[in-house]
Amino acid sequence: MRTLTACLAILLLLIGCEQATNPAKEKSISTAGNVIFSFDKANAPASVKTLTATLSRSGYTPLTKTINIISDTSAVMLFTEVPVGTWKVKVDAKDEFNKVLYTGEADVVVLENTVSQVNLTLLPVSSGVGSVQINVTWGGIPSTTFPKTYGGTNRDYAQTITQTYDGGYILGGLSRSVGSGGDGWLVRVNVKGEVLWVKNYGGPYEDRINDIVQTSDKGFIFVGYTTTSDEDSWIMKVDSLGTKQWEKIYGGVGDDAFLKISKAIDGSYLLCGYYSNSKFFEGRVAKITPAGELLWSRTYGGNGGDFAMNILPLSDGSAIVIGNNGSIPGHHYDFWAFKISENGDTLWQKNYGGSGDDRVAGIVQTSEGNYILTGYTTSYGNGTQDAWIIGIDANGNRVWSNTYGEYGADYLLNIVSSGDNNFVCGGITSSYGKGSQGWLVKIDKAGNFLWSKTYGGNNSESINEHELTKDG
Repeated sequence: MRTLTACLAILLLLIGCEQATNPAKEKSISTAGNVIFSFDKANAPASVKTLTATLSRSGYTPLTKTINIISDTSAVMLFTEVPVGTWKVKVDAKDEFNKVLYTGEADVVVLENTVSQVNLTLLPVSSGVGSVQINVTWGGIPSTTFPKTYGGTNRDYAQTITQTYDGGYILGGLSRSVGSGGDGWLVRVNVKGEVLWVKNYGGPYEDRINDIVQTSDKGFIFVGYTTTSDEDSWIMKVDSLGTKQWEKIYGGVGDDAFLKISKAIDGSYLLCGYYSNSKFFEGRVAKITPAGELLWSRTYGGNGGDFAMNILPLSDGSAIVIGNNGSIPGHHYDFWAFKISENGDTLWQKNYGGSGDDRVAGIVQTSEGNYILTGYTTSYGNGTQDAWIIGIDANGNRVWSNTYGEYGADYLLNIVSSGDNNFVCGGITSSYGKGSQGWLVKIDKAGNFLWSKTYGGNNSESINEHELTKDG
């Protein structure tokens, strides 16, 4: 039996409700889309004669169309003016007697100008018939390369970005253009960078989102700080449309913040940042449940001011934490890395740097189980501020070190795998390009330079975070 493969594409077009004429629509809508299902008939099993696709949703009459594999010259079914929202798609493959041989269904969220992807398996309705895999792609293949800016008349900062389940992106940061003039800020865009929605969160004082993760229910958890009398560590869960579901605030006597959040192997979340004990800052790591309940919170470091900047959960439940250690006598700040158990116990701890100011921000694990750390140094290189990348082994021992930069200030904030056993680092440079620009540097696993690119205009830009997208 040949494999049946159906490629279903949805083209979403914005249509005003005053234009809607679809009799299947039983309630008022503000936006709608055209839905195109395109099947690969050539690979249908010989026993399958028709394919039927049905869109259903509570409050709406089901929308159904059928293609005859033998007689229809077209392999396209068009549904016009489908309201945005969550729909269930059901696909039936039938024989010549209209008997269903295979069936399968899935949920899909229809948004304006967006693309999502679903893998749907058609299962046999009786024994003796093999299963059939259908790959269902919603949307065409749009141009995914774009420059976009977001914001208002004042200063707005994107601190973090995550690719969403539908192929788009969500950005988090701080906006001075909305709300109280210093609110936590989320911008959700589609795969083309077009805005789906914008939300701001916080009180009358400054609030900032530092990092965000997508949850299994297609919502998001973000971390940062919120300000009352001082800065407090801030966690919030929102749904896929940005509506707040819960919020947690943890604070002490001084300024506290969470800087990063990562999902642990057991489904919980690990957070890191800093905590003020009224005398100095300490690095802080906390673990929470998916519902935001605190499992434990620990502080790390000495008495000179220490900050946990990033955290990398490992497959055995432990984690590597990196930060800036200001507690080493005779040093300003050092790169700092330590490994913790699933309960937060310190397994090993290392510092890297000289007498100058050396600060770390990014970490990635290599296929060999080593780690690469990125940041900047004033202890090495040109003696100004050079980007600094070091490689360490599984026990924290430094195995190589490289600096990048010239006469200006250069800083690599983030590092991700590029999918080819190499790595791309992102940050800011004033040694190359025009003034201060966003900067990407590609290296191999030993830190050898492969290429460098700058991005931006005549003023000041920086790349605060970047990630490998689904299309590479």
